[in-house]
Amino acid sequence: NGQGGQKSPSYKLPIPRNYDLENPTSRS
Repeated sequence: NGQGGQKSPSYKLPIPRNYDLENPTSRS
């Protein structure tokens, strides 16, 4: 992989910093 390079190793979606739908623990 290496598309977004954020924290989406499982789902390669063009999601920004508000991916609290799969990572509710990452939301500040």
